[in-house]
Amino acid sequence: GGVHHDALAALGAVELAFARPERALALLERALAEPARLRHPLEAEANLALAELATGDAAAGLARLRAAGQRFAASGDLANAGRCLRNGLRYAQGTPDRLDDEDWRR
Repeated sequence: GGVHHDALAALGAVELAFARPERALALLERALAEPARLRHPLEAEANLALAELATGDAAAGLARLRAAGQRFAASGDLANAGRCLRNGLRYAQGTPDRLDDEDWRR
């Protein structure tokens, strides 16, 4: 059920927080294979974007981060939309060590 996918997304976020982006990438990709089963799919998408950036896939990571930011904004979650914008800027400025991978939920 959905609990399995939520657990994968949560583990992916933990791996990302512990600077293990390759593990985070694999877990988040599995969790997002069925996004309808996730309680917080946008947060998982944003974390996957950070994992992509951290593993060197800048094109995919920036595109996913931009899309997640737009979807956060459309849903009225301006705090997380702003976080996506800040992360994209920090990456573009060459300061990926300052990416904000804290909990995406308010």
